[in-house]
Amino acid sequence: MKFKRTLLMLGAFALLVSATPGTDHKVYWCHYPPGQWTGDPTTSKVLILSIDEAAEPGHLGHSPLLSDGVTPAEGITSDGTETGTCPAVIQPE
Repeated sequence: MKFKRTLLMLGAFALLVSATPGTDHKVYWCHYPPGQWTGDPTTSKVLILSIDEAAEPGHLGHSPLLSDGVTPAEGITSDGTETGTCPAVIQPE
């Protein structure tokens, strides 16, 4: 019984490892933790996370929206680094 459980766990682990791309597929992502979004990115608490690019659609699914009501507040940093800027609505001049 213990052998079967170990074999099952190894199989599940192998599926997880094979389904996840390597570090070359990482992006820096602007994330607003629960309760930290104020409606304005300049006054909200943001964390820059390194996530797999395959996880982007799932993260966008729960992102708050910027003031235009369409653009997700969460997203990849502007220059792809952990010091880049987060998505923001640019007001026309």
